[in-house]
Amino acid sequence: MAAEVKAYLSYLKSTQEALDLNLELKRITWVSDCWNNSYNHVTVWVDKVKAFEKTGVESRTLRADTGGFTAFPLKRKLDDRITFDVRIVNEDWFWGGGHHDHGKNITKESVEELARSGRDIPLGFDHGTNEVRFEISGAPTPPELPAWRPRP
Repeated sequence: MAAEVKAYLSYLKSTQEALDLNLELKRITWVSDCWNNSYNHVTVWVDKVKAFEKTGVESRTLRADTGGFTAFPLKRKLDDRITFDVRIVNEDWFWGGGHHDHGKNITKESVEELARSGRDIPLGFDHGTNEVRFEISGAPTPPELPAWRPRP
């Protein structure tokens, strides 16, 4: 049992330090009222630093799209919170010219939650709510401890 306790103490110590992590934009889920088969400009700022930007991301009604985004490196503690500023703008909206909003949100999220189970961030716009899913990889996972049992 001593080895398991030492492993868990080592894990706890590692969670108190800033870790080299990767933030991943896993997918965009499009609602039925977005402009189907049109191109979008996706921009994500993390703590006021541009983490993701891509043009030509095709919206597909009621489907999820991985979009081919590369991971963004982060150095954070698990108990930190990060601020997301996410915006999707339709590039080829022709009704009235110009660009059309396909969703935006500014929110604070827990690094630990993003590493444990990821987070779907809603992006509201005038026709509904698209979603963007973020996950963090590279965080340590707690070692398994044996079941507790009373002393004999």
